[in-house]
Amino acid sequence: MDPGVGLRGVLSSIGDAAKFILVLALSIVIAYMVRLAIERRIMKTLPRHVAVPLVRAIYYTIVFLGGVAALSMAGVNLSGLLLAGGIAGIILGFASQTVISNLLSGMFLYLDRPFTVGDAVELGGVSGIVDNITIFSTRVRRWDGVIARIPNEEVFKSTILNPYQNPIRRFEHQILLAHVEDIDRAISIALNVLEEDSMVLVKPGPEAFISSINENGVVLVVRGWAPSRYWYSTMNRVLYNLKARFGEAGIRIAIPQRIVWIKEEGDNHPHGS
Repeated sequence: MDPGVGLRGVLSSIGDAAKFILVLALSIVIAYMVRLAIERRIMKTLPRHVAVPLVRAIYYTIVFLGGVAALSMAGVNLSGLLLAGGIAGIILGFASQTVISNLLSGMFLYLDRPFTVGDAVELGGVSGIVDNITIFSTRVRRWDGVIARIPNEEVFKSTILNPYQNPIRRFEHQILLAHVEDIDRAISIALNVLEEDSMVLVKPGPEAFISSINENGVVLVVRGWAPSRYWYSTMNRVLYNLKARFGEAGIRIAIPQRIVWIKEEGDNHPHGS
């Protein structure tokens, strides 16, 4: 064997190894610098549990691409590796389609911010208090205490009802009064109940009016606005006070009645009961 050929082979191997180490080290340095630059920007806008996985994904992607470039410059034939990687990528792509969709939906939800932890919401038919928001799913504590985990893809595509996003919210009661009652007096009492409640807003102002008259009685509509955080308690308190004040004033709540005529055998005139 020619010593010169063997020496050139050793030197070539050393050179390839040096290229591999140099390119890989350079890619790690670039990935680290890019990670620092991105961290400074997105850490201020995104929550930590969203920003950290995103930054890591970018960092390892750059390192991986640098490793592939280093192997190529070192003389390694990557055609077989790329073919296998391409097939594996297709398989993983189909398998991780839902995961990626949830990940992207979670990022868009954080940017849009349709709700926050502690809000009372309705998401795709599930209503309750938002308990936790992660990059892949949203957890809602239903009114019965059960925790519901909803994938972010479904949350992003569903209709989101968030009564807390608006600082005030309107409540309404429809009360059926008897035909014989003094409607003006009932309206006056209803407005007094609304005005006396400290949580009922002055602007928009409270309302009390007749919406319809039917065979059972007169429908009195009582409306008011309250801070969204105290909407439920205010609505219940107003209803309780309306019932109490109407009772004190002798104003009767109508009870639906139906007259049935019974015709007895041999009797041509029906009798009411």
